[in-house]
Amino acid sequence: MAEGSEPTAVAAPPGEEPFRRPRWGSLALFALFTALATAVYHGALRGPALFDDVIYLVGNPYTESLSWESVLAILDPWGPAKFFTANYAPVHLLATALERQLFGDQPLGYHLVNVVVHALNATLLAAWLRSAGVQDRVSVAGGLFFLLHPANVEAVAWMSQLKTSGSLAFALGALLLLRRSPAVSVLLFALSLLTKASGMFALPTAAALLWADPRAGRRDWAWLGAWLLVALLYAIPQFSAFAHLGAVEVSAFEDPWVQLRTIAAIGARYLAMAPFAIGVSAWQEPLPARSWLDPWWLAALPLAALLLWRLVVS
Repeated sequence: MAEGSEPTAVAAPPGEEPFRRPRWGSLALFALFTALATAVYHGALRGPALFDDVIYLVGNPYTESLSWESVLAILDPWGPAKFFTANYAPVHLLATALERQLFGDQPLGYHLVNVVVHALNATLLAAWLRSAGVQDRVSVAGGLFFLLHPANVEAVAWMSQLKTSGSLAFALGALLLLRRSPAVSVLLFALSLLTKASGMFALPTAAALLWADPRAGRRDWAWLGAWLLVALLYAIPQFSAFAHLGAVEVSAFEDPWVQLRTIAAIGARYLAMAPFAIGVSAWQEPLPARSWLDPWWLAALPLAALLLWRLVVS
């Protein structure tokens, strides 16, 4: 290589585009995002336990220590630990138990971990956008938008919400390695689910990415089948935890049209929340859309048409 030249690509497997080195170093971007997140969340760094923090950090006997008995109870898909928290999330509970050994009842350590993981997620999101061909500066802007969005405050400021940020980190890693390292991708997807069930979003996302990628072959779809198997296996103990609480028997609305309008109205609320932060709060339980003139339901109609048109064009 000539002196002063700069490598722009590295060798890629046959049939794949070369991986272009981003102009922004990932470590530098991560450091920048960590500094920004620390500044934004400095007021919460010594905040006390809130809501779920009591369940996971204060009154949970299974995260009180890393004894052999506690670890076995956390890992057991049918053990008491999952019924205590109403979720089968052994990775999160083990991480919480480790944090309790390190930080005790001092909130600063828990909050700093959450801030760092949040910054990591913003960095991974920027890397994912770059891998999809988005320009460097736009990718960084997307990561910055996620880093500072007020909808993420609960997931960062509550000590126990390492489950949400940790699950997202594993999921983004799985999507980044979907085709480049499929075995590691399956492992990361499993870890995401075992941290929090919200990691399930990665499965339809991965399917959509492969469906839209003309380079995807049978091997890629076979690995996605491994993702599906992991999801089905995870669903068994998770469904059991929900059933134990009676959450499975929650009845739907008596009128299916009310059900449909409410689903559409909630979707419109979240679409408005994403770019403008309208309606952000700790609890998202809007009233059902019982009227055909419900404003959120009416707003959902053109938005749904626009999304459908974009899908067809894409």
